[in-house]
Amino acid sequence: MTQTWRSVAAVALLTWMGIHAIRTYLTMVAWVLGGSTVTMAMLFLGLWTAGQLGWPVARLIGEKRAPLWLGGLFGALYVLYHGVTGPVASPLLGCLGIVAWLWLLPTALRAIGLRGGADLILPGLLLGLGAQVSLQTLLHGMDLVQLLGLRPTAGALVLVGLLLVTLRPTAAVESPAATVSPGWGMIALAPYLAVQITLLANLGWVQWLSGWGLQGAALLTLGGLLAGLVLASLRIPYPLRVAAGLAAIALLLQPDLLAGRGWVLLIVQALLPIALAPALAPVPQARPGRLYLWWGAGSYLAISLVLLFYLMSEWKVLWPVMAAAAVLPGLLPPRGRAETQRAPWRWTAAALALVSLADVGLSLIPRSGLRPFETPAPTELTAMTYNIRQTFNLEGVPGPEAIARVIEAEAPDLIGLQETGRGWDVAGGGDMTAWLRWRFPQYHVRYGKTEGDLVGNILMSRYPIAEWGWELYDMKVAALQRGWIWARIPTEAGDLTFVNTHLSAFRGEEADRINQARRMLRFWAERPRFVLLGDLNATPETEPMQILRQGGLVDLPGAKGLGESPTFPAGKPSRRLDYIWGSADIDTLSVDIPVTTASDHRPVVIRLRIRP
Repeated sequence: MTQTWRSVAAVALLTWMGIHAIRTYLTMVAWVLGGSTVTMAMLFLGLWTAGQLGWPVARLIGEKRAPLWLGGLFGALYVLYHGVTGPVASPLLGCLGIVAWLWLLPTALRAIGLRGGADLILPGLLLGLGAQVSLQTLLHGMDLVQLLGLRPTAGALVLVGLLLVTLRPTAAVESPAATVSPGWGMIALAPYLAVQITLLANLGWVQWLSGWGLQGAALLTLGGLLAGLVLASLRIPYPLRVAAGLAAIALLLQPDLLAGRGWVLLIVQALLPIALAPALAPVPQARPGRLYLWWGAGSYLAISLVLLFYLMSEWKVLWPVMAAAAVLPGLLPPRGRAETQRAPWRWTAAALALVSLADVGLSLIPRSGLRPFETPAPTELTAMTYNIRQTFNLEGVPGPEAIARVIEAEAPDLIGLQETGRGWDVAGGGDMTAWLRWRFPQYHVRYGKTEGDLVGNILMSRYPIAEWGWELYDMKVAALQRGWIWARIPTEAGDLTFVNTHLSAFRGEEADRINQARRMLRFWAERPRFVLLGDLNATPETEPMQILRQGGLVDLPGAKGLGESPTFPAGKPSRRLDYIWGSADIDTLSVDIPVTTASDHRPVVIRLRIRP
């Protein structure tokens, strides 16, 4: 039993830490190293290609020693990423980490097959996914990828220590008769991980589609994994396994069916392992290198689909493609299974349920007893606009806590944040909305989509929100969708309309910014008590800003002589891109532009008075 549990734990840890490695690699290339689409594609696929050299590396080290040695290499890079940060260290360690993990995974799975545990891959895989979801829930929506420093490093050390213990060679009998592994069915493993990290085990997506909060989404996901674990352990006839796989694909072919129906996600999560189980079932493996070959083929397909999914701004049609690549190998008629030890399904299910309930329960503990005010807002308020760059600082290092400290230091009543994510793997996978709700219980937090469903703007208020919503601009030339989020906030002087927006960013998109400025004037419609703030990606003399000014809105910082004050880039600002506009009945009392490099923009903070 000890050897069995070590094998299950090894697969679980490889899956869990592998998701971190994949998200780190996607993040560092997309946000730090990337430039043009071609450059990013070359970096992405170049690193992935280097990671396919696991078989010659393992042979060079020696098959018995390779799992532990490669585990040590990956573990060292994993810990260093969390403890040593900087514009060079973070991307370097992140990129080397994915190469080491791609070497380690097939090497470790082959070693588990040699120990007679190839049938433990699927329960370990599901346990690892459950551990990932549980930890992210315990971290209130953040993934470990975005948390750097002493405590995350200590946590990383614990995970690495457990991984090395499970990978340590044993005296288990190793003979050609025991040399079994998933055959060409290994091609299904990476696509299955792809559909998990981009949808089924992505807490941002589950919250968005189900309409549930973080804990509800976590329980939904974990319940689906637990159901899949139990169902995959049953002796289900081959025709029913085919039906389960086809049903999962069919449900994902209808993305509109997922919206508002969390139970559909649970069903898909439960069905996929039924069809995946035959693909990962052990078969005699005469040539060890084939495991690396099939893993490499499947991983290339998976990473290509993930990259295409994000390059196309969440192209949902790829979800059924990922699912099909994961289940079709298991839908072929079964042949030549090897006899190995029986997987500990019941105990794995019990462990998954226990960890899930414990982590979700602990995540419900509030950070403090603070609560939003219940009375209407006073006529004097402080407002802040801040582009937080998906929590990446000026050096490209993620740090949500640094962003939180900037907000905490200013303690504004109303906040507009731009470039926020709810589970984008290319930005670390964290859910900033859920995390802010935990980190700042004294605020109401609202999210509005722009670039796809999981990237957008956040609005925060210490006072009651009577009504709120979000809208999208009509786009002309820009590839990235933009929009705004608004709220109606009762004040002692009457309702205040508070708006947070982010205009198109790049050169050649002036037509969109002009269109967006005109659309915002129509949304304002000269109503009283109106405040518009955000990253407008235009300098004061440009036509979009002139449109707002000529349309009747007042540049509130300009009233205090800060009409030309730069806010970007944060280190040495040279351009003013971040604004706070208001209707004529809003007076400016004071303005501040805090000096911080927690993002590539500096925030703008204003003290204002609302005239009755």
